[in-house]
Amino acid sequence: MSGADGKTTILPGTYLQVTRPVHGPSGPPRESVATILANRPVLRLSGTAVATAAATSQVQGSAQQPPGFGTQVTWTGEEDLAILAFINAHDQYGLCVTGVRDGDLYEHVSATGTASFSTETENNGIAGLITVAAAGLNILASAYDQAELVPLITAGANYATQQFPESTPPGKSRDPYGVETDGSLARQEGGVIVGEPSARGIYHSGDSDHKGHWVQGNGVRNDANKPQHIPRHQAFFLQHGMAPRPLHGNGDLLLAAWDWNFPDNSGFYLVHAILRRGHRA
Repeated sequence: MSGADGKTTILPGTYLQVTRPVHGPSGPPRESVATILANRPVLRLSGTAVATAAATSQVQGSAQQPPGFGTQVTWTGEEDLAILAFINAHDQYGLCVTGVRDGDLYEHVSATGTASFSTETENNGIAGLITVAAAGLNILASAYDQAELVPLITAGANYATQQFPESTPPGKSRDPYGVETDGSLARQEGGVIVGEPSARGIYHSGDSDHKGHWVQGNGVRNDANKPQHIPRHQAFFLQHGMAPRPLHGNGDLLLAAWDWNFPDNSGFYLVHAILRRGHRA
């Protein structure tokens, strides 16, 4: 469960250390999906993605994770990154992108999947998966549609389905935007929250005694209805059709499921996003 203040603090550069007791030890940096593809004889990513940029993208995480995936992505250099994240709803720590600079942009591409928030599961300690799918200057969202990505992404999806499946039958099932199966808007739990570098961690919801920690108002996930304990420019929820979001602070970007009591969660969300260096916005 999260702390009474509704936050798990993770200082810049400490994500792998903080999560080690739960996620297990992390190995040395290794190739991301983009790097694996860049090192093959034929690279056919669309847009302006370049092999030299992709070849430098790295991930870190458990050795048991599929090739190209980790729990942390390192963003170095000036190229944009197309990231792909399988977010385990059971894990309060989420996934990390380190190397974000103040003024960089988070551009939402898509989010799919459902997760349940009322049934005990057995996947304690299993981290989600994150990778760089492509890298380059002004990369296009169509980079996700390339056939070369399919085998590697399928391996990640198979791992996610096996390691953190949704419960059967699911209870309180919500999509990545916090919408329930009947169309109602969940305020306490469900969906994805993005912690900006300025947050120095991940914000969580609260129990019925802390309704100020829920999405406010009518439940629409916009800045006006942000939970009361989240300061301005520190976190935001995924929303349909959202505009690119400027990021505040230098350090780590964190993506996690929105909840406060994680042991009874199951399932995962698949998020596609592009991170752009702010000086080229």
